Amino acid sequence: MQQSEKYIEIFEKAENTLIKKGCKLSREDAIKKHNDKLLFFKNATDNDFYYKMAMVVFYSGFRAPIVDAKEPSIRKYFSNYKKVMHYDKSEIEKIMTDREMIRNLKKIESLIENAKAFFQVIEKYGSFREYLLSFNSNFPLSSNNINELKSDLQLRFKYFGPATVNHFLTDFGFPVLKPDRMVMRVMYRAHLLESESEREYERAIEIGNIISKKLVIPIRYVDSVFAGLGQVGVANICKKNNPKCSKCELENVCNFYK
Repeated sequence: MQQSEKYIEIFEKAENTLIKKGCKLSREDAIKKHNDKLLFFKNATDNDFYYKMAMVVFYSGFRAPIVDAKEPSIRKYFSNYKKVMHYDKSEIEKIMTDREMIRNLKKIESLIENAKAFFQVIEKYGSFREYLLSFNSNFPLSSNNINELKSDLQLRFKYFGPATVNHFLTDFGFPVLKPDRMVMRVMYRAHLLESESEREYERAIEIGNIISKKLVIPIRYVDSVFAGLGQVGVANICKKNNPKCSKCELENVCNFYK
């Protein structure tokens, strides 16, 4: 069996497990959502890009439902980079005393610094989209120079680590997945990766792209299937401790189960 066939077999077993669990999955819907992301990238304003950046920073290290519940307040304070870049101590204090807001001082201060860096990028390139396209005019349809782009984003912006920078790019349809702990856990246990560590992130993305191209589905859908196996509120099967291996079609190839 070729490696690509092995990847597809494992992916489809994960997908079937979610379907049997009653999770709502649709490759067709995933393609539509991906096309919507591509259109969003084409039409996004600079503030749209900055707001996505703010959301990704808040998601980092937090459970998604917590951040989703606070999104109205995050939008209230972090939807306009020109406004954010001028926040002073009084504005920070206001945010930190708002019970409807995620009151994480380090993230709030980082987003103020990011707004300043964001402004500098736009001063140089004309828009944030043009900055991204300066690495490859065919983004997000192409993956050429994507590692150079990710490295530059990590240098310029705070809280943009190896996982977070990929999360940001997935929101605009770039050919990457978000290598969060769920994705890495499932891929490792299914013998697709040598470990769950950061050094395997790019390998996880490479495998995701192979599956995506072979099955003609968005890589974000590949991401959501692997992540869904472990997520509370989705399958909740491939948990860190006491996984429900008997309910998973990957049982026979699972590191943990063996």
